[in-house]
Amino acid sequence: VVSGGTGYVGGWYPTATSVYACYWTGTARTDLDKETGHKESAQAIAVYGATVHCAGYQIITGSGDLEPCYWTGTTMTKLNRVEPYDAYAAAIHVEGTTVYTAGFYKNSDGVENACYWTGQVMTPLESATAADQGSRASAVKAAGATVYTGGYRQDGASYVPCTWTGTVRDDLDMGTSIQGFVTAIE
Repeated sequence: VVSGGTGYVGGWYPTATSVYACYWTGTARTDLDKETGHKESAQAIAVYGATVHCAGYQIITGSGDLEPCYWTGTTMTKLNRVEPYDAYAAAIHVEGTTVYTAGFYKNSDGVENACYWTGQVMTPLESATAADQGSRASAVKAAGATVYTGGYRQDGASYVPCTWTGTVRDDLDMGTSIQGFVTAIE
């Protein structure tokens, strides 16, 4: 993302003992808060005013579970999930003082389902229980009280691109393709 003529990118880097979430302002790296022993990754970045926000996850030491989170500046905020199952934040948008993130959560059947978070509170977008019916959200935007999310849902062997207005899904035209994905929304 470019803000005020400065480029910002988010990501991660490994060391011999761990993986660290970070972002770069131009070429200068800023490490994000990390819990001892866990591995983190920043998957999305947004700049609001002078504050950098990143969305991602941490891998819990021992269990290997994915725990969704976001960072404001360098400070981590954990997001709610259906414990002890994996969840992952892949997109971020900031509107005023509210942080919106989107990604997926796994339910007790182990199926990935698209969701978004307002602050730390998760809103499920899907609730599939069959392994070939999962979904993920990879883009989020808010306007007023409405949250817009984009991603895909699985329909057997097909990946159907879709958007959600609030929690109402609209499938997008795929033509003759069997795969499509929404990765950005504005």
